[in-house]
Amino acid sequence: MPLPLARTTTRRTPNLLAWATLIVGGLVGGAHALPSAESDCCHAHDAIGCEDPTCSATVCAYDPACCDRGWDYVCADSARHLCGAVCDDGCSATCDGDFDNSNTIDARDLTILLSEWQQLGRCSDLDGDGKTGPEDIGYLIAMWGNC
Repeated sequence: MPLPLARTTTRRTPNLLAWATLIVGGLVGGAHALPSAESDCCHAHDAIGCEDPTCSATVCAYDPACCDRGWDYVCADSARHLCGAVCDDGCSATCDGDFDNSNTIDARDLTILLSEWQQLGRCSDLDGDGKTGPEDIGYLIAMWGNC
């Protein structure tokens, strides 16, 4: 699965050398427990970093904003990919925005998003702000088509 792309223009280029060095060091140093779905590594929050020190260091080496500005939805997605975090959010789609699991983002997915309008903690919260709203429609339209 590819690494998540930043959805804002304020993100910087990831520090791949620091991230690779940290990953290799972690592999040499031995195994560590993966963050769970309840971990704040799996969810956006205002604090910097997350409660799992190894995962936090890995994500922050890849994207320093996660430890400089706050742990947003991009950081939480990075934790899923970089740390192997088991973040079961109940969304089984093969790609973001494919709410009906049809491998295509289309009008059916827009209908599902609209049916969850202003609800908290739903799969249709594509921008990670905690509720389904206008910004999520923009993200869905931008992803329109095949997964």
